[in-house]
Amino acid sequence: MISGETGLKVKSKGWGRALRATVCRWYFSQSPERLVMQVTKYRNREGYSHRDIFRLSHIHASTALPPDHKYWQYHTEYDAIFDFIMQEDAATRKRKQLFSEKSAKKLKMEKNGSHIHEQAKDVAENLAKLKMKEDQKVLVESMKNKNAPTAETSKVLKFLGTYEKLKKLGKTDVPKAVDFIIQHGELFPACCFSSGLAVQFLHLVDIEIPYRLL
Repeated sequence: MISGETGLKVKSKGWGRALRATVCRWYFSQSPERLVMQVTKYRNREGYSHRDIFRLSHIHASTALPPDHKYWQYHTEYDAIFDFIMQEDAATRKRKQLFSEKSAKKLKMEKNGSHIHEQAKDVAENLAKLKMKEDQKVLVESMKNKNAPTAETSKVLKFLGTYEKLKKLGKTDVPKAVDFIIQHGELFPACCFSSGLAVQFLHLVDIEIPYRLL
């Protein structure tokens, strides 16, 4: 669906509205169980990570989803998966912090210049956009099913929690890693050993994984 050349060809329109909509539909067409397997096993492909795709496609739940869409029933699982995808590493957080500091410094300098009027206009426009986003967020929250799966009842949420624990294990923790995978073999019997847990385990014990198996 996405190639390393997307948006780089001379005549390509890149990440246009149609492509973003197609990518968004794909994520929301997956069941939570299927999606959590996809995002943990296939972290990177063709130079893109799921995080890159989310940022380029602006993927988020919206009122455009039909009322009977499974997102509203299982929003806790979808939201947890989306949060997992958008996790930031320390380097990314540092870059954002530096950018914010530079922006604040630049704004402070410009306040004493001739751009005050333009800045005031920009601020007003940004506040209006922010208000629209907040209103949309409130409406989305009101459409979510109050009886969605919880951390105690959801296989997906348990899986993500275990995956995060597995990522933190060292080579001396192999028995614990095996226990994690066996546990989720019961939760996802059909596909656990093709999931991100198994891939993460193989990395843990320094077993080289053929690219075609990832």
